[in-house]
Amino acid sequence: MTRAAIVILAVLAPPAWAEAPPAKAAADAALVPIEARAPGRAIDFDITLDQPPAEVFRLWSTAEGVKSFLAPGATVEPRVGGLYQITFDPEDDPQGAKHGTQGARVLRLVTQPEREIAFEWTFPPLGVELHTQPYPTWVEVRVGPSEARPGGTRLRLAHRGFPSGRKWDEALRLFRDSSWPLVLNRLIVYCRDGQRAFDNGLRTSTGEPESFDRIIVKSARVAVPVDEVWKAWTTVEGVTSFFAPQARVEARPGGAYEMYFDPSGPAGSRGGEGCKVLSLDPPHLLAFDWNAPPHLPGVRKQRTIVNVALEPAPGGGVTEVRLTALGWGHGAEWEQAHAYFERAWGQVLEWLAQRYAPPASAPSEKE
Repeated sequence: MTRAAIVILAVLAPPAWAEAPPAKAAADAALVPIEARAPGRAIDFDITLDQPPAEVFRLWSTAEGVKSFLAPGATVEPRVGGLYQITFDPEDDPQGAKHGTQGARVLRLVTQPEREIAFEWTFPPLGVELHTQPYPTWVEVRVGPSEARPGGTRLRLAHRGFPSGRKWDEALRLFRDSSWPLVLNRLIVYCRDGQRAFDNGLRTSTGEPESFDRIIVKSARVAVPVDEVWKAWTTVEGVTSFFAPQARVEARPGGAYEMYFDPSGPAGSRGGEGCKVLSLDPPHLLAFDWNAPPHLPGVRKQRTIVNVALEPAPGGGVTEVRLTALGWGHGAEWEQAHAYFERAWGQVLEWLAQRYAPPASAPSEKE
């Protein structure tokens, strides 16, 4: 088994409360169309890829494409009702019964004008009720031309249908904060650098097989409503209140998203010069690309992709902010850049939370 497969298995490792999955899913269960399914809760990502939409759609809708970034084994029948069976450990679990999506099927397939494939998803390691057909959750992948990168692709991934409940809460967090970011990081690297996630022969600086499993996920609670936090990320006035002393922000796809941390420095070393807004879904999701600092010149010429997702927190008046940074490639400079931003993005969210923190109450004077 490859190290990449082991990593995925570790991500999906069952918690202490997990029950044994059924030996075999009911292969003849009726296919429930998306329109008839409970919407539940959702996970959303929005990324831009350096390949045309037809190629990105091929990567998701064929077994050979899927094996470039998602899993080392797959059976994909690109038709409604066809199998979309992912196998994370093809040697020991060839049908994906224990660590895969045995029996999952295609729910939607659209090839024009904007391509889309939707398929069922299941969680065999997480308990019987999360692995019973018809599988309650499904994944929608939509691809179309990027407005921000000519010739590139905007990809929107939504994992929908999460019910309420302790185990479902655990599954949602796992796939939102780990599993899908890992998959999308591998996809970005493959589309940008042509490096497959599995059996690529590359090694990290520590000699381990390279699987492109570096991601950054940070979160914070901000004590103002979502609309106010959206303005903080999408206006010059907002970003200069917590992010950088000067900035250029054009809140549209392809518009500038440049933070100047050293405004008086020489051109090309002031900060995020050349960075752009990739996509927006106001007031909930902002995507932009990002460069590395000048002391990492090789990586600075390339870009990572940042998603900032905003959700109202329970109770009202507070916003959950989740930042996901993807696109970490291969080589020593990429490893250094990842370590740098592991600290830096956490600091940015701390500054944002501090910017809107309620003022401390003055101690009352004793009479």
